[in-house]
Amino acid sequence: MHKKFGTWLAVAATVLMTACGGGGSDSGNSGFGGGSTTSTVSDLVLTLSTQQLVNTGLETVTATATAVDGNRNAVSGANVTFAVNNNAVASVGSSSTDSSGKAAATVGIGSDRSNRIITVTVTSGSLSRSATILVTGTKITATLTSTVVPGGAGYVNYKVSDSNSNALPGQEVVVTAPGLAGATGVTNSSGEYRFDFTAPTTSGPLTITATAGGVSLNQTVQVQSTNSNIPVAVGPVTSASLSANPKTVPVNSTGTSNQSEIRALFVAAANRPVENVRVRFELPDPNSIGGTISAGSNLLYSSANGIVSTSYVPGTRSSPTDGVTVRACWDYSDFAVGVCPNSVDVKLTVTAEPLSVSIGANGSIAEGTDKLTYVLDYVVMVVNSAGFAMSNVAVSATLDLPAYYKGRWNLANGAWGQTITAGCANEDVDRNGVLSIAEDINGSGSIEPRKADASLSFNGSNLTNSNGMVFLRLVYPQDKASWVSYGITVSANGVAGTEGTAQFSGLTKVPSDVLAITTATPAFWLSPYGQSSSCANPN
Repeated sequence: MHKKFGTWLAVAATVLMTACGGGGSDSGNSGFGGGSTTSTVSDLVLTLSTQQLVNTGLETVTATATAVDGNRNAVSGANVTFAVNNNAVASVGSSSTDSSGKAAATVGIGSDRSNRIITVTVTSGSLSRSATILVTGTKITATLTSTVVPGGAGYVNYKVSDSNSNALPGQEVVVTAPGLAGATGVTNSSGEYRFDFTAPTTSGPLTITATAGGVSLNQTVQVQSTNSNIPVAVGPVTSASLSANPKTVPVNSTGTSNQSEIRALFVAAANRPVENVRVRFELPDPNSIGGTISAGSNLLYSSANGIVSTSYVPGTRSSPTDGVTVRACWDYSDFAVGVCPNSVDVKLTVTAEPLSVSIGANGSIAEGTDKLTYVLDYVVMVVNSAGFAMSNVAVSATLDLPAYYKGRWNLANGAWGQTITAGCANEDVDRNGVLSIAEDINGSGSIEPRKADASLSFNGSNLTNSNGMVFLRLVYPQDKASWVSYGITVSANGVAGTEGTAQFSGLTKVPSDVLAITTATPAFWLSPYGQSSSCANPN
């Protein structure tokens, strides 16, 4: 399935850095004049057509170097060299500047499809300039044994894929867990790697972390016996919630293992996670759809983060919209099978008809009517297997903010250029909206980025129109522009197979007309997350 990923700047970002060696100073602000082969190169300007690449390998960045003399006139015939790191590949058009003082190179990610930062460096004599490209898109998903007895055998099966959900074979996977021997392996031709383990001899939640392609995934396995002495949960629980990801899941047939992760969260006052809440998952199944809960009828216990997870695995039958109900029965102490002291439900849809969903945009960015925000619009299209538009299909959408960035925009030589000093992963690892001590990497006392640093809504109905379309709107404060990466995932009822979801990711965009104003600083000129080069520093 073709999935389009947005770029995060509408114009080329100019990055100006001090020379690595000698060279002249910046004198004057005149425009580029005619080129001269006899002038001395006093400065280099390096621009990138975009500063982000998704890891499909289908997109490239054009890096353009401009040589100027002391009067800011273009210098032709100047020798320049381009270099890239971190397994990137550069195709250089010419080793000397043309009549307009420019030389260009095309930069791609090469065979390395991991998330990373690529540095592009251009050199002419003793002058050197650098700019960075952010590679994004790698994802890790997992299926696992959700409950293991102390000392028992368990497994986690990981799958590594790119931004288009294509499998990434040959990716190194590093797995760690407290009290377990770590493991390192390589994904197979299907992008999968299986980690087998023997559980600790003591009961409690076991967090297993896998890192591959520059991203990490945490999975929690409940280690517990049927006769445990786990303490009673200390409440009261003020909020019990249950979520399913995804909420639309295809039926299973021979050779498939479609499933939805079911996650319960228990918090007390002041959003304090409640540990050791007893949970037993049930499948009321009033529509006789079938399927199984991976934890079976076992009694599970919430982790220190107040979370209990299992999976719903569909059978061979599809359901009406929201036709499957998963229930989490819970209490502060152990309770028998068939008893449900307290409960919280989540509804899912199991699909069978082979449809396809996609998401796209026109790249335009608008200022909100409040003059405080920027707005990006997207279209979601749903078709059947023959490619005909499907109307009245319910579409669901989620927004994730996987990373934030530090740095500033600088005005130099009449142009705004962005310098990113650090790229940091979202501190809310489990995305539960509750800050734990282990998650507060920079010690700020809050989660960065905040979930509300961007919002997603339907621009109209969430049901497709006669053209099979639904419209989404992404809104974010102007000071967050260019400093937060986002990912939109859409799915539609009735969508099965590999075409079941579509994604659009990028960085919050900056309007080109705002960058054209050099007499005032834009709202986003300083990153709201700081300027330090360390993700452990809140400044």
